[in-house]
Amino acid sequence: MRPTCPICNSQTCPPIGHSDLLIVGEFPSWNELQQGRPFALSQDKKITTAGTVLRKELARNGLDFSNFRITNLWKHEPNKNEDCFKDGYDAVLDEAKGKKAIQLVGSEVVSTFTEYSVMDVAGLQVESAVLSCPIIYASPNPALSLHRSLGEVRLSIEKFLKRLQEEKLV
Repeated sequence: MRPTCPICNSQTCPPIGHSDLLIVGEFPSWNELQQGRPFALSQDKKITTAGTVLRKELARNGLDFSNFRITNLWKHEPNKNEDCFKDGYDAVLDEAKGKKAIQLVGSEVVSTFTEYSVMDVAGLQVESAVLSCPIIYASPNPALSLHRSLGEVRLSIEKFLKRLQEEKLV
């Protein structure tokens, strides 16, 4: 049985992985909810998902999901219930405790945890008043590359991973 939101009873997508390195996405897609995994691959090999893009970009840099803890700001599809949002927000704050590095992925995640717009800080280290972590980077959602260029997503991930390598975290 899949986990559900304690507030609205919607199906949720729990975090995966065990690592000091955290990737925070925006919300699970239908595909991710079906599989119960954030940034899941599509069951149909002809369909490219944000998870496919993120995994390929990590692999280009010699890493995979096993190097990270992966979660979302929203535990389920976004809705208008502020308590559902707060539940996801609080869960991310808990997930972030003790992490050595965090990659914030997507415009809503970046603006929620920093004072910046993702397009202003994509690929850059950012500061957060609520996340206490020495390394926090911002990245556009990999799903954007399904509609536009992969450039910003690729550059953001590369810069984050280069910093992790410099700090000998991977």
